[in-house]
Amino acid sequence: MMIQSRLILTLFATISTFLLLETSVWAQGPGGGGGMGGGRDRRNREAKWEEELERAKNVAQKDERFILVYLCDPEEEDPPRVFDTEELRKASQNGWVFVREFLEGDNPTREEYDVNRAPTLLGLDQYGNEFGRAGRAGLTDIRGLMKKVESQVAAFIKKLKAEYSKGRVALRQKKESKVLDYFSKIVRMGKIGYSEIEKAEAWIVDYAGKELGRIRQLPTLSEQLKAGKTLIGKCAGSSVEGQILIVLSEMEADGGKVRDALRRLADGSKKLRGKQKQDVRAAREKLITFGLQKIEALVALCDVGEKEQAREGLKMIRDDYKGTDTSTRASEALKAISR
Repeated sequence: MMIQSRLILTLFATISTFLLLETSVWAQGPGGGGGMGGGRDRRNREAKWEEELERAKNVAQKDERFILVYLCDPEEEDPPRVFDTEELRKASQNGWVFVREFLEGDNPTREEYDVNRAPTLLGLDQYGNEFGRAGRAGLTDIRGLMKKVESQVAAFIKKLKAEYSKGRVALRQKKESKVLDYFSKIVRMGKIGYSEIEKAEAWIVDYAGKELGRIRQLPTLSEQLKAGKTLIGKCAGSSVEGQILIVLSEMEADGGKVRDALRRLADGSKKLRGKQKQDVRAAREKLITFGLQKIEALVALCDVGEKEQAREGLKMIRDDYKGTDTSTRASEALKAISR
């Protein structure tokens, strides 16, 4: 009985000592930072994150890395623990740049990439071109997205260099139409940042400028518009497409086809994006404003006894600008001078 009691006391003492040691380790942590796991150890096991996409692009371009954008709910405090796995932690430091942004109304990334739900993962190249996305943040989803982006970027660069090489050969051979075909294919890929794309774009802009000069010399408006339409088709997708539309609309307006010019600009703005879209819309507003200024000038003719001339001019504006505020103003002016 005495032996059993001593065994029990010894066992109890051993267990107590073990628990005290465990409690001390838990409280202090391996890094001495306190709390479960320790502050320093927790940070060492986390993925590395950037807070803004623009900053991530700078890092990615410097180190030639891919970009993974994680757009999350504004209420989310920390990224999912899946990103702290050794696999993803290493990826965020070698080969990839991870970005975490909140999906909020004024987030520029949300607008640029048309994201309307959280979570959303975007797989981008170093310039911010999208090559894939996912709507879940599981390890399998992230792995799949990263693998897809890496393979698609490699395929894209291979195709880009092949098309650019063909264009350069055609350029040396002075086969302008072939150069345009190859370089247009490059521009229509819809990507930015690559030197081959920038050089192809610059060549197309120069080519379009020369062609517009030639088109302006054609004898009739119908010939000019026909040639201009062909030029737009050849340069579709380039940064000069919107400018060609604007030039053609100016030709139409100068030739008395204001309604056609307005329709061309309205239809064109629906197909374009970014600055080109803004420029085409601005050109349409400018044409509408010009009509309003003409109304004021025509109404002023009534003060010098030229009411009939004013009336005919206002009728023309009313019809040319049909469907716009300018047409409405012209109708109101006609009623006013007829009283």
